[in-house]
Amino acid sequence: DCSMSEVKALVECPVIVGTAGHGDHGKSALIEALTGKNPDRLEVERRRGMTVELGFGELALPSGKIVGLVDVPGHAHYLRAMVQGATGIDVAVLVVSAVEGVMPQTREHVHVLELLGVTHMVVALTMCDLADAEMTELAELDVDDFLSDTVFAGASIVPVSSKTGAGIDDLLAALDEQVAACWDSCRARAELTDAAPRLPIDRCFTIKGAGTVVTGTLHNAPVAVGDELMALPSRTVCRVRGIQVHGDTPRALPGQRVALNLVGDAVATLDRGEMLGVAGRFGQTVRFMMTFTYLGREGAQPRG
Repeated sequence: DCSMSEVKALVECPVIVGTAGHGDHGKSALIEALTGKNPDRLEVERRRGMTVELGFGELALPSGKIVGLVDVPGHAHYLRAMVQGATGIDVAVLVVSAVEGVMPQTREHVHVLELLGVTHMVVALTMCDLADAEMTELAELDVDDFLSDTVFAGASIVPVSSKTGAGIDDLLAALDEQVAACWDSCRARAELTDAAPRLPIDRCFTIKGAGTVVTGTLHNAPVAVGDELMALPSRTVCRVRGIQVHGDTPRALPGQRVALNLVGDAVATLDRGEMLGVAGRFGQTVRFMMTFTYLGREGAQPRG
């Protein structure tokens, strides 16, 4: 029998782990190996063999922390959905095949993660069961070399096989380390109580018997069952009837991926892209300041 001190309590952790990388490098298989769940929820996605909507789940780490897990699409056509899903990611898992190494799409995703301000990363070198030792080592050097010019220089690279399970424990341990590194800042963010909650809606659907459910990454402040919210630009007023983070919960923290069950006269007309918040605490504008960052063209030489 374990003594109580040896039993790690599972702790809800408002840290989001996001998987990125080439669509054919085995992201979904890796997530299934890490969590035991397939993120390709919809049958149509299974037939296509790719993840289109933003799946989100949970991941229990060796330390007992439970973190949110977002799987973002890896096909160029869905880069827009990736940008939507990546806002709010704290730790990235970059999935790179040991057989193919760094691909143009790998580079694209890393640049997007940099632009979104993500600074913590672990690399999962997948499909190691299909590559020999030399191939795996070359892929590892390839990734290390590419990342050396980015904010992710020196990131842990863990060879894994989702098929055999090799390296999965090492990957979880490396992830645990990165989550711990940003845990304090995430906790501080979750305890900022003077702000009002903000939830950009990235999915909206109806569940029989429950009604309208919206999902997204919660920002700025907690949200609780019973809270009155308003969506912009439609000005739809609603009340939170239920919250799911990793199962039902009375309250969600900023930084967590959440599903809100909403009630109200016009909630059925809510749509992806609207912003939920507290009436009077946020508004619309026709002007905004923005900064452009030009990433350059792949293969183009900078003019000096």
